Amino acid sequence: MTESSPPPAGPGAASGPSLGDVISCVALVVGLITAWLYVAGWTHAYYYFDRFRIPMLMLDLPREHLFVYGGLTVWKNSLAAVLITAVAIALVWLSVKFRRVLGRAVLAGVAVFGIVALFGLARLAGIETARNEFVEQRLSDYRAYPRVELTLTDALTQESPPAGDASKVARSGCARLLLFSDDRVFFIRPIKDAPAAELHAFVLPWSAVKDMRIRHEYWSCE
Repeated sequence: MTESSPPPAGPGAASGPSLGDVISCVALVVGLITAWLYVAGWTHAYYYFDRFRIPMLMLDLPREHLFVYGGLTVWKNSLAAVLITAVAIALVWLSVKFRRVLGRAVLAGVAVFGIVALFGLARLAGIETARNEFVEQRLSDYRAYPRVELTLTDALTQESPPAGDASKVARSGCARLLLFSDDRVFFIRPIKDAPAAELHAFVLPWSAVKDMRIRHEYWSCE
C-alpha cells in the first residue's frame, strides 16, 4: 500500500502573512516609535527650558535634537519603558489571537485607545523627566553648564538695564552657558550654595558678541 500525499491546499486555506503585510507592519511600528520619540522629546525640551523661563519658540532647536531628548526620556525611564513595551506587545498578541472573537470594531477601538494612551504616556514621561533633570541640575550647582566670559560689541557695553544687566553678567566671568542657537546665546547666573535663589536667564544676540571664552570651571560664583 502506497502512502497517499496530503491534498493541495484550497483557496480558502489559511496562509501566513505576505511580504507586503510584513513591510506595512514594520512601517507602522517605525512610524509610531518615531512620532512617540518626537512627542516625548518636544515635551521634555519645552518643560525643561520653561524652568529657565525660556519659551520654546526662542530656542530654534534642530528637529533631530528633539529625538535626542526623546531618547533621553526613554533612557532615564528605562524600567518603565521596558514594562510599557511588554504590555503593548502582550496586548497586540492577545488582539491578534482573539481577533475573530473581538471583531473589527472592538479591535479598532483598542488600537485607537492604545495609541492615545501611548502618546499620553510620552507627554507625562517628558514632563517628569524635565522636572527631575532640572532639580538634579539645581542641586548640583548646574554642573552641566560651563562658565563663560563674553566680549561684547562697544554698542552694548554702554546699554542701560535690562540690556545692561545681561551685558554685565556676560562680561563678569560668572555666566553659565545654557545653550545657543543660530542667532542667540542663552546663559544664567546662579549663586553658589544657593540653589533656591531666584534664577534669571539672559539672552544676547550673536551680533552683540565679539567672542566667547568657555572656561573650565563648572561651578558658580559667590
